[in-house]
Amino acid sequence: MYGGLGPDGVLDELWLYNYDYNFWFQADLAGGGPGGRYGSIGGSDPTTPQSTNLSTTFYVAGGSDGSRLHSPADVYSLVITGTLAQNDQAINTVWTKRTAAAAGDAVAGQATTVMAGGRLVTAFGCPGTSGVDSASYNAGCATQRALSLSASSTSSGWQAAGACPAGRFGASAAPNLNTADTTFASQVGCRTAYAWP
Repeated sequence: MYGGLGPDGVLDELWLYNYDYNFWFQADLAGGGPGGRYGSIGGSDPTTPQSTNLSTTFYVAGGSDGSRLHSPADVYSLVITGTLAQNDQAINTVWTKRTAAAAGDAVAGQATTVMAGGRLVTAFGCPGTSGVDSASYNAGCATQRALSLSASSTSSGWQAAGACPAGRFGASAAPNLNTADTTFASQVGCRTAYAWP
């Protein structure tokens, strides 16, 4: 888990959870990251198996630093490696930044997910520049826009991801992890059941 908005402001923290032993661990962050963010696009590839020995990449794009919304054109990758065991927590982190073409406006209240292969998806929300807490953001400004980005590729840009249901603010999204589904390899866009294909 990265970032968020806490009682004392915007958080610039990375927390890892060990499912085997049911504990949280706050990892030290290397410099060069986006700084504290909340409401951003991001996460890690859900198909990358993890155990006590970690080797994964966490992606962060867009979001708010508490005073303004940032464009999803700035994409940060946080490589996380090391050991997260009950008696051994040795985590290393390295940030990398790249710019993704054709990102469009900064958006608040979007639904986001990470799909297989590190593909970021963002849909809906309200375009703007002020912080996410602005009273001007609500369902009335929500768009139907959906975009995807292959975050693991340094040469790809944001792409339109097809038509979606009516615009909404503060929705949730999840990837389809069923590899037997014929749309698994190309799941980008919206379905009439309001889920990602």
